Amino acid sequence: MQLTNMTKVEISAGFIFLLFQASFNLTAQQDTNHITNIKSTNQFQSVSKIEGQYRIDTTIILTNQNLQSLLKDIDQSTLIERLDVNDIPRFITSFLEELNDEKFTIANRGEMWQETEVVDEDEVLPVHQLIYFGISKDLALMAYYTGGVAKSEHILIFKFQKKYIIDFWCGEIILKEAKNKEEILKYLKDNKEKKWGLNTNMIFL
Repeated sequence: MQLTNMTKVEISAGFIFLLFQASFNLTAQQDTNHITNIKSTNQFQSVSKIEGQYRIDTTIILTNQNLQSLLKDIDQSTLIERLDVNDIPRFITSFLEELNDEKFTIANRGEMWQETEVVDEDEVLPVHQLIYFGISKDLALMAYYTGGVAKSEHILIFKFQKKYIIDFWCGEIILKEAKNKEEILKYLKDNKEKKWGLNTNMIFL
């Protein structure tokens, strides 16, 4: 069958579009799977990356589905303690800023921070105060205070490869303090099976 010029143009344009679409889909799929390809074997991991942006599965975090695996990894790791907020890697604070959609500010122990809801407009203070930060080649454990109506302690666990966060968990300690790796892990292990023991129905950083 002989094709008219119009038909040839339409087919050519359609073919180019299909090639572009296939290329785009492949690129998007590669971007989506970039973190997946370097994940560990844990089937419950809360982090993915889609179109260049981190996404977290809040259900996995709130129900502690990935916590046991992360605790096991932390238990078996030697964490180097860092007590200066400047020693927290930028890829970790960037991850928190992306999740919270705002700048992550944190003070060192003993430094001024925004502990209550009363804000001094003349002095902008960090909204968190560091309690503990420990890091290994692929794990980080972090604890800090957050103020407001009542001061609470937040605990965060990061698993990463090549500066990409591949798994993440966070929770809270209310009316109690844990200031080092051993105390933090003990609290998490003692409370991970309790309803509302570490989280409510929402994630608060």
